[in-house]
Amino acid sequence: MAKRMNDTEERKREILDAAEKRFLQHGFYHVNVDDIAEDAGVVRGTVLHYFGTKEKLFQAVLVRTTENVLPGLEALIDNEELSVDRIMGTLLTICNVEFSRGKSVMNPYLPEKDRMYYYDMLHLKTCYMLADCFERLIERGNKEGVFHIRNPKARASGAAFAIFGVAKLELSASEMMYELYHIVEKFLFASA
Repeated sequence: MAKRMNDTEERKREILDAAEKRFLQHGFYHVNVDDIAEDAGVVRGTVLHYFGTKEKLFQAVLVRTTENVLPGLEALIDNEELSVDRIMGTLLTICNVEFSRGKSVMNPYLPEKDRMYYYDMLHLKTCYMLADCFERLIERGNKEGVFHIRNPKARASGAAFAIFGVAKLELSASEMMYELYHIVEKFLFASA
């Protein structure tokens, strides 16, 4: 039975929670809006009111997953007790884990063309977020003398987009880490 709720954001969060759980358990094509609505304790119309379609709901789940990582990345970059090198290594490990997790969620359930669309949609948002984090880290590294990069924004954007270029590839975790470190070495530790 559907429950009444006055808090719009809370209702949307509960719908997203239910959708994420269903999509992870059953895959995109084996879940319908009615199942999600029932799990969230709302009616189908409420789900459609907030998200429009199942596809848009799936996109919202992917975007939320990405946005949940940002506070941790910001805290990592702002941690004055860690060296810039250590932060960069941790940041790359987080990227690798998130790429692997994203692939495991989507790969079994989506046809190739849909998978690429959702990867691109998710990755573009994440790429800009990562570029902002890299820029802050480069600025800190410049102050500490680790880097000597004249345009942190440009270098950070280049590194982030290069990382996402290899993120689509079907690489093992160790191959992915090798490529991530290689990109960072070329983009950040090369001469200014």
